[in-house]
Amino acid sequence: MEVNQKMIDTQPLVNLSGSTAISAAFHNGQMIISNVGDSRAILGLREETATGGKRTLLAVPLSQDQTPWRKDERDRIIAAGGRVMTIDQMEGKDPLDSDTDNDRRLGENGDIDVEGDPPRVWLADKTVPGASFTRSLGDAVADGVGVYGEPEFFSKTVVKEDEILVLASDGVFEFVQNQVIIDLCAGSDNPVEACNKIMDASYAKWLEYERRTDDITAIVLFIRHHTA
Repeated sequence: MEVNQKMIDTQPLVNLSGSTAISAAFHNGQMIISNVGDSRAILGLREETATGGKRTLLAVPLSQDQTPWRKDERDRIIAAGGRVMTIDQMEGKDPLDSDTDNDRRLGENGDIDVEGDPPRVWLADKTVPGASFTRSLGDAVADGVGVYGEPEFFSKTVVKEDEILVLASDGVFEFVQNQVIIDLCAGSDNPVEACNKIMDASYAKWLEYERRTDDITAIVLFIRHHTA
């Protein structure tokens, strides 16, 4: 929150351009994820079968995207004086969605946003900022309607089944599911190769659905457990 306020106070020329942030810290055997915005952390977890055999790595989300797809975030933005509408709704092409009780967890169970017109955050009386996330750092305009820098945290004990950690921006996950990302990493010899595969797969999917690409950034950690 302090960083968010300092960015707003010291960077007036970029007051309509916030940044998301996803980070991981390791302390006393704990993995702590801190999330602001719609970047994402996912874990590659090696599950054991009922017979004790090994199965492929399972993608486990360690963060929840802070976007208007979430009812709690939508409600918070509206309570702060903002509006939540798609661009087509803003332009009167689509009716206002009356179903405001649903959540949508993109990247899980095969769900991706192929329509490309997500709900966005707007000021009550202006057609800005149009942010597709509900929290960020340094956006002075959107901060006034609840798009602020307060993070959500998730903590877990690191166990031997934890094998891969991926931190990545929303451009990676726009059209690529969580499990696909973990599968790409699992088929790589090292984190650099895994990052290259993620970049290539994400870029190709963007060009399949759009004529542009969003930010595609990833950090991959291979977790190796050593016994004394």
